[in-house]
Formats: sequence, structure tokens, C-alpha cells
Amino acid sequence: MPSGSTLNDRLSRLIKGYGRVVTQKKSTGVMKLKEGKSVLAVREYGIICEKMTQIRSDTMAREIGSTGLFGFAGTTIMWNCCCRSETLDILHLEHFDWENDCLKLTILKTKMDQGGVDADIFSPRTRHIFAAPNKPMSCPILAIALYAFSQTRMRTCHTKFFLGNDQKQRFGQVLRRVLSTEGMQEEVWRDVGSHSFRKGSVTHLLGIPGGPGNSKDRCIGTVEPGNDQYCGRILAGNNTKSENFDVLPPHFTREGLARIYDIGMHKFIDGYDTFPDSYKRCLPMFLAQIVYHLDRLKDMFPSHHFLWGSPVFAVKGSRTMQFLQELKEHHISFCRGECEECGMTCSGVPMHVMNVAEIRKLRESQEQGTKLLHDTVLNVSTSLPQDIYQLIIRNFEVNGAIPLAQRDLEKLREDLTSMMNTGFSEIMQGLLTSRLRMQGPEELTGRGGGGEL
Repeated sequence: MPSGSTLNDRLSRLIKGYGRVVTQKKSTGVMKLKEGKSVLAVREYGIICEKMTQIRSDTMAREIGSTGLFGFAGTTIMWNCCCRSETLDILHLEHFDWENDCLKLTILKTKMDQGGVDADIFSPRTRHIFAAPNKPMSCPILAIALYAFSQTRMRTCHTKFFLGNDQKQRFGQVLRRVLSTEGMQEEVWRDVGSHSFRKGSVTHLLGIPGGPGNSKDRCIGTVEPGNDQYCGRILAGNNTKSENFDVLPPHFTREGLARIYDIGMHKFIDGYDTFPDSYKRCLPMFLAQIVYHLDRLKDMFPSHHFLWGSPVFAVKGSRTMQFLQELKEHHISFCRGECEECGMTCSGVPMHVMNVAEIRKLRESQEQGTKLLHDTVLNVSTSLPQDIYQLIIRNFEVNGAIPLAQRDLEKLREDLTSMMNTGFSEIMQGLLTSRLRMQGPEELTGRGGGGEL
């Protein structure tokens, strides 16, 4: 048997030869162009998230809704972490932590690091997951929060986030159940599988102009500081072209947080005393997402849904919903960029995105000023000549002089109005010309990029 370099050379030639055979078969149509599961588009990901929340049971058993919450959380984790379904089996409460404006999730074992050699809190294995407050149907923080607060852990020492064995197989079954529902029999869903989420999220990152660039290096392999946060904001559903890209997650004010801890977090979620400290840091943020989206949750889940039996919705007995509504209205902070009260700042926002937001603020300010000036000019040009006319009529006295006819005064008013309108029109034209110079070529031609998730 050949060995050493001879064996390596033969294997290399064999692989290259096989590659040529595969290429030839694909070019002639003998073999499918794409292999494996299909790439999931952003729109399709959103549809699956919505379908997961709609899973119902025919019986009034515990399964009524719990499977849907599991599928919802699993879907968003795989999409936002660019990971495989195997990850759902190895997530433990110790792997969750909250820092500033995002959830930090440490994945100890990946396809490229089976031994977990690089798995520490500062390594590429730590993913940053962001909230998308304007898109609750696909918001990963809300999905994780709903699952976390609805599970009965009691005082078990089991620290797995997704309770039970073989969550990979369970998610596959839930996904097939969703894909078999009405309206999901189209060709686009035929090759969708659990691996489609990882393919889809990476493809989405690569397709964004001015986006993260080589997302394999930044979301799957070696990560440079700040790039993973940028990817996290995009995958959560925040639009890079929007000034709301730097949105902060809804969070409790200091007074609101004090009210929560006065009651006791253990009354909102089962098993709180057994949780690791890192996971406990996540819970106030998780709870804030539920409170902030309370009205939306009422539309998403029927009154008999499994979710409404969770401790968080019984902490005040019959007054719980009123209490949560009060928290939402008076003790939830929702802002962009930086929260002045708690000091939370946005992370993962590149400078060019911040510059775009500032330019849009400047244009909005200019448009408001232009409108105010236009209204003022219109009011002055209409009312001032009339006021002068009325003043002269009321106070005119002959005193030996040749009296003016009323027609003379009306002519004076008309001339004054015409002169003022001409002058103000020139001013407005100058402002319009200045505004057009500030606009870029894309706005002037009507061309621009497409939307995002």
C-alpha cells in the first residue's frame, strides 16, 4: 500500500477527479445543482416563526402550546446563532448571560470546533443575540423569554435550557409538523430542513451591501471585536438602512425593577433560586420583553393557551394583567442609542450606520424648519396686507388733505401682497435648491437598496 506523500498525492488527484465528474454531471443536468437542504430566505424564516406560534393541540393537555413555544425559541436561536439543531441539546443555563443591550450565548461545541477547544466567554463561540422590538413575531429575545418563563423547573438540578432528551429530533418533528400544515405545500418548502436556518442566516449576512462581509469568519469562525454584534443586530431583524437600527431592547426603569424585586423574581418563574447567576441576569430583560409585548401576545395566543398558565401571569392573582399593564405604561423604557436613566448603550452599530442616522435626523429637522417657514410666510403674506388695509380704514382722517378712494387702498393692498409673495417665493426656491444639493444621487434618481427582515 502506498504511503506518505505518494498516498496524499493520489488522494488529492482522486478528489479533484471526482470534483470534475460532479461538475460535469451538474452542467449536463444529470445531477441536481444544489445538494442538501435548501437555503431559507428571510421571508420564509418569518413565516416559520409565525407558524410555530400557531401550533395547537386538539386536547386540553399540557402540549397545547408548549411545543409551539419550544419550536419558536429553537427557530430563532438557530437563525440568530447560525448554528445547527444539535446546539439545542447542549444549551445549559450557565451558557446564558446578559451584557449591556444583548444576550450572550456561549456555544461549547460547533461544527468547526467539535472538541470545544476555543469555548470560553471571550471566544468566537460566544454569540450576541439582540432584540427586535418592532418585530415580535420573529424577535429572538421574546421567543427565548416566552419559553423560559413558561417552563416548570421547580427545584430540579437539571440545568438544560430545553428540557428533555434529543431536542434535535424533537425540533425536526416540530418543523415537519409545521411544513405539513395548510399553505406550506409549495415547492419552496420541499427541501427545507433544520439545517436550512444556518444556511439562510449566513446567506442573508453575505447578501447585505456594506454588511459584515465574510460572515464565515465573523459569525462561524474567527470573530473580530464588534463584528459579531453587528451580525446579531442584522439577524434579529433590525434594518441597516433604518435610523432605528440602534434600537435598545425594552427594559425596566429603576423604579420598575425595584417593584419586581420587591415582589420577588422567584414568584415570576419556577426554580429561580437554583439558577446560576449569569442566567439570573437575563431574567429581568426577558420579563421586560414579555411585559412590553403584552398586547401583542394577547393577539398571538388564545386565552386557553399554555402560556397564560405560567407563574408570570398569576403573580398578582386576578389583578395580574392590570399589574403588568401598569408596568408597561409606567415602568418600561424604550429608546434608541443610549438610555439616559440606566446608561445602556447600543452595541454592534458601525460608524457609517450612525452617520446615516445623523444625516436623516438633519434632513428631518430641515424639513420641519422649511415647513414651519413656509406656513409662516403664507400666513404673513395673507394677513399682513389685510391688517394694514384695516388699520388705515379705521384711522384715516381728511384734515384738509385730498381723501384717498377706497379703491386706492385696495390697489395698495394688492400690490403689497404681490410684492411679498414674489419675495417669499424667491426665498423658498433658494431653500429648495439648498435641500436638493444635500440629497445624494440615489434619492435624486429614486434608486436605493431593498428592505430587510
